[in-house]
Amino acid sequence: MGSIYPQLLDAVAALRDDAFTVTQYLTAHPEVGGRERESSRFVTEFLERHGYTVERNYMDYPYAFRAYRTDDGRPRAALMCEYDALPDIGHGCGHSLSCGISVLAAMALDRAFPDFPWQIELVGTPAEETEGAKCQLVADGAFDRYDFAAMCHMDHLNAPIMWNLACNDMTITLHGRTAHASASPWKGVNAMNAAELIMHGVALMRSRFKPFMQIHGIVEEGGGLPNVVPDKAVLNYYTRALNLTELAELRRWVRQLVRGVALATGVTYEITQQYPTFAELYRNPIELKAIEETFDDLGQPHGRYETPGASTDAGNVDMLIPTIHMEIRASDPDTSLHTAAFESFMHGERANRTLLDGASAFATVIARLAYEDGLFASIRREHDRYRAEQHADPHIDTGLVEAGGPDGPTSSREE
Repeated sequence: MGSIYPQLLDAVAALRDDAFTVTQYLTAHPEVGGRERESSRFVTEFLERHGYTVERNYMDYPYAFRAYRTDDGRPRAALMCEYDALPDIGHGCGHSLSCGISVLAAMALDRAFPDFPWQIELVGTPAEETEGAKCQLVADGAFDRYDFAAMCHMDHLNAPIMWNLACNDMTITLHGRTAHASASPWKGVNAMNAAELIMHGVALMRSRFKPFMQIHGIVEEGGGLPNVVPDKAVLNYYTRALNLTELAELRRWVRQLVRGVALATGVTYEITQQYPTFAELYRNPIELKAIEETFDDLGQPHGRYETPGASTDAGNVDMLIPTIHMEIRASDPDTSLHTAAFESFMHGERANRTLLDGASAFATVIARLAYEDGLFASIRREHDRYRAEQHADPHIDTGLVEAGGPDGPTSSREE
């Protein structure tokens, strides 16, 4: 079993109502990714009132921040804050509570342990639901100063980690030649027919998928009138896999398929990537065991996901340093994330109780990393071993992936 720190739990309880104002404000004033001006302003002004020095627009990223109370040469740890909401739904992913838990845990650790071995800092990471600010922040060196990073995510259960998938996107733009669909269709090159072949090929490809490989997408463009041969079609896919290595393999298969369709139909194509690749979070067995022990010690029921799903930019931080991503029970068991029903649990006494329970478990885990001999060192060694196998390279990979036509690729990059 792990350790309980009564002075830490007392500090969490004493600071709870103050920190809850952060959650209340964010819940009542949702802002979508890339537009979190007031959310970032409220959180950073709250931190300044509580003795933190704040760097706004951290690493020149809009609405990101770094906040710290001292800068005295101790090793540093980053507690991450998310505060973007979903269109129409609001905080249906629970970021308003997640942010509050990070703030409360940081303040409680400072109060309970004046000589804490790590300098606990807060890093605001916008746009998790869209472009994933953590990807750019990692690439720009925002997390180079830290030994580890940590955050909580809201869920319908307590769990030691979100079991997520590596993910990125592929926009496939196909160019043909227009013609009258009745009078002279043979003079055209039907881009939509090529798109249909790609979609059918993707469907047939699923029989060779490794466990948890996924492709899902939509037709963004496929012609304007039935009597005109479409000279342009656009497919927008998300590709996901268990890890970065398998994700690259899956994308190579799709690219081979597109090349074959171009050869068969005469279209030209471009494959582009709009968003940075999201890496998987490593399910470090040493870390998971310690977190589950903490849930047990605090009397908080917990479970584990049987299968992975969804993706997060926190995996990109984990490419660099060990990254804790605890799941905290905020809703009833059958409530799905990204729904209005889940958003309803971000209000009132239920949310206040979640803040207390979540911050108690989260802060206790961080204290254990600091004070239990050899625990963090073991987690770090196992993390570094896994990442070396994955050849993780935290860089921004948006833009042109490949272009070509019937004669093959004219431009192509490695993945």
